[in-house]
Amino acid sequence: MYSLLLTLLVALAAAAPQQAMPATVRVTGRVLDAATKEPLTAAQVTLLMAEPARAPAGLPLSRRAQTNSSGVYTLDVPPGRYLIQVQRPGFVPTGSTSATAPLTIGDRGASLPDIRLERGGTIEGRVLDDRGGPLPNMLVTALRPNNVRGGPGAVPVGVSAQTNDLGEFRLSGVPTGRFYVLVRPIPGSMVAASSSVPTFVPTYYPAFAELSSASLIDVTAGNTTNAIDVRILEAPTFVVSGVVVDRTGRPVAGAVAALSAVNGIIVSPYTATTRNDGTFSTSVPSGTYRLVATMPVIMYAGPSTSMSLRFAPSTTLGLDEMVEVAVDGYPVSGVRVVIQSR
Repeated sequence: MYSLLLTLLVALAAAAPQQAMPATVRVTGRVLDAATKEPLTAAQVTLLMAEPARAPAGLPLSRRAQTNSSGVYTLDVPPGRYLIQVQRPGFVPTGSTSATAPLTIGDRGASLPDIRLERGGTIEGRVLDDRGGPLPNMLVTALRPNNVRGGPGAVPVGVSAQTNDLGEFRLSGVPTGRFYVLVRPIPGSMVAASSSVPTFVPTYYPAFAELSSASLIDVTAGNTTNAIDVRILEAPTFVVSGVVVDRTGRPVAGAVAALSAVNGIIVSPYTATTRNDGTFSTSVPSGTYRLVATMPVIMYAGPSTSMSLRFAPSTTLGLDEMVEVAVDGYPVSGVRVVIQSR
């Protein structure tokens, strides 16, 4: 009987359809300096699936490669529609998931037209405390004023840097134009406290909490704007705590609760990961925040050990599918967020 059962299981396994990974085709191209027409070495080229929802299960959503000494890159990808992104330190990035027309890669692969990157400008400076002491491990971001009616007051341009042990930062590859500089603690570095404690808060150059008071910095291609010193501000922070549950009311462990300040700026939110009982806590300055919960999903980049993190869609209670949290000089507890199970 045991032998018969084992034979039957083996036969069923052999008859089960196996999901074959799609065949790949080769994509090649070059990346050049727009001004000198010289090849750019070590530029990172990424192809992202334009329609990820249609991708077979287990298929990487992006492939990336670096250019060689001749500025040439080579990628093996399944046929389909892709968005392309190219980045190199000191140069203005090209392409985005929202602004680039998709490329169609056919069954024979493709040799893509040359991609030319423009050299950007540079902003250099220091981050200091109120006594003039240097502050390491602060995140510095360049923001472009946004003139779209109803949109955020400023948006990041994809250029950021971390201060070194001397409090120095260098933002390279900034496009030509006028920019704000925002300094804040690295997201996730703030630890929830049992009572209000003063801590560093997001500050605009030269030393303002509000964007409306901040100074703009002129940047031109190939040039460096230096001596940009930012005096970061301190303010009390207050604990925001609560629980993340699914639609049946069960606690969700490992979810990411993110509080984004309602101040017209798109920057990294304050985040906390839920515990086994679904609870979370983090510390934020006084202000109004939108709270949303998401589940991180690990996406493998292929047969290697590299991986990336994305977030599954979620729904929450409250205005615009988000919970609005007002912090006004006191801790806030008992916040409840409902996340959509996937």
